[in-house]
Amino acid sequence: MKLLKSPIFYMGNKYKLLPQLLPLFPKNTITFYDLFGGSGCVSGNVDAKNIIYNELNENIYDLFCMFEHLGSTSIIQAVENNIERFGLNREGTDVRQNIPNIKETREYYNKKYLDFRDYYNKHQDNITDLYTLTFYSFSNLIRFNGKSEFNMPYGNRCFCQKHKEQMIEWCDMLKHKNIAVCCNDYKDILKSDNLGENDFVYVDPPYYNTLAIYNEKHETDAWTIDSDCELFDILEDLDRKNIKWGMSNVFVNKGNVNEHLIKWCEENNWYVYHLNKTYSALGKGNANSDEVYICNYLEDKWEDLD
Repeated sequence: MKLLKSPIFYMGNKYKLLPQLLPLFPKNTITFYDLFGGSGCVSGNVDAKNIIYNELNENIYDLFCMFEHLGSTSIIQAVENNIERFGLNREGTDVRQNIPNIKETREYYNKKYLDFRDYYNKHQDNITDLYTLTFYSFSNLIRFNGKSEFNMPYGNRCFCQKHKEQMIEWCDMLKHKNIAVCCNDYKDILKSDNLGENDFVYVDPPYYNTLAIYNEKHETDAWTIDSDCELFDILEDLDRKNIKWGMSNVFVNKGNVNEHLIKWCEENNWYVYHLNKTYSALGKGNANSDEVYICNYLEDKWEDLD
């Protein structure tokens, strides 16, 4: 099965881990709950009758809804219009290929990007403007400062053909899958829905011990160890109700051991699978991350992770 790459850029998305994660999910799931949906790559590739995609970050939620409501043709045209209007660099005009002066060319397109960023921050009334910025921002990241201003620097990138192809495939998937989109606290969804034994809850929460934009000091909803403990209590309650759940997390990141997570897994005898991935966070090299999949169930026939 071909795996779809989400056209939404989001730090920590699980695309590279999908070949290992998907075989570990329960089979014959009625409703799949993706409670920290992020880029949506898990929701977009999972096999279930119904899918609940939930993302509390309103900007990411709006981007997901944009693909549902506008479609690839309209979105591509909007991005192309922004490139034309603000003079952003196109595929084939990457500054590393320009002649004669690479430095001057980079400075030129950096200025164009900053002009567009300023325009967006003054208006912030069009989700396709924000989406266009992500193609050019550093590491394609979305970040806002304490004044709610988009503040990612220029990333020497551009909008290219592969992005268009991803957008077309993604929108086609959305037409054929039954995905309900939410922007709620994950706890509210679990309280309001009557989960059954054929439903499955997947959580990929922020990792409190990692360097991530959602954990920056000015973020009022930054994930903490208390947030972890609250989630742990909820997962234990689901287990008592015979509801299957799985969680992505990390045991070790850059030498930082997640002791309380490891202890919780040992105390409850959860099943833990160590996944094979080497991160390159923000382009800074190997983060020595021990990423794990934790769950409360054991399937009769699981494909080997290798």
